[in-house]
Amino acid sequence: MQKWEYLCIRAYWELGRVEIDGKYYKNIWCFEFQGKKYLAAERDRIFTELGLNGWELVAVLPFDSTVGSGAGAGTDTTAYHLFFKRPIE
Repeated sequence: MQKWEYLCIRAYWELGRVEIDGKYYKNIWCFEFQGKKYLAAERDRIFTELGLNGWELVAVLPFDSTVGSGAGAGTDTTAYHLFFKRPIE
């Protein structure tokens, strides 16, 4: 029977000031996994590297936060969890 290992990457909107690789950014989309933050602009490089290492994206789950109250209130997606899997050999 095939066994799998899993990886979760968090993609989120970082409000305020954030430091990534010694540089400061404000109000940006980030990726975070394996204890490190990445700019969203690095997405293609990160996903290509994951694919070359056998990882397959299998699910994306949004995390919504409530915006406002009363009439006109809604939700605003501010984060996602991206789930990957690859076979264990």
